[in-house]
Amino acid sequence: MSIPAISSLGNVTAVQPNAQSIIDAANFLRPPAGVVQADEGQGAQSFETMLSAFMDMVNSAGAMEARAQNLQIEYAMGNHDDMLAVILAQEAAYTSLFFTVQVTNRIIQAYQEIMRMQV
Repeated sequence: MSIPAISSLGNVTAVQPNAQSIIDAANFLRPPAGVVQADEGQGAQSFETMLSAFMDMVNSAGAMEARAQNLQIEYAMGNHDDMLAVILAQEAAYTSLFFTVQVTNRIIQAYQEIMRMQV
C-alpha cells in the first residue's frame, strides 16, 4: 500500500480565518444587552425586568439565526469565502436557540408549579 506524496495532491489551500471573522464570532457569543448576571447580594429582580431580558434574548436568537442563514446563502453563492465565519454563526445561532428553549421550558415548569400550589 503506497501513500501519495502531498505534492501530488495539487493546489490544496488551508482555510485561514481573517481577523474580522474572529471579531464577528466573538460578537455572536456575547450575551444580549438586557441579560443581567445576578450577584449574591443583588436581591430579586422585578418581573418586568426579567421578562424584558427574556424578550431581548428571544429577539437576539432570531437575529443570530437570520445572520447565520444570510452567511450560508452568501457562501453558497460565492460572495463570502470565510467558511469559519459561517460555521461560527451557525453554532452561535444554535447555542442561542438552545438556551432560549431551555429558559422557556424552565418558565413553563415554574408556571405549572405555581398553578399546582393550593391557596
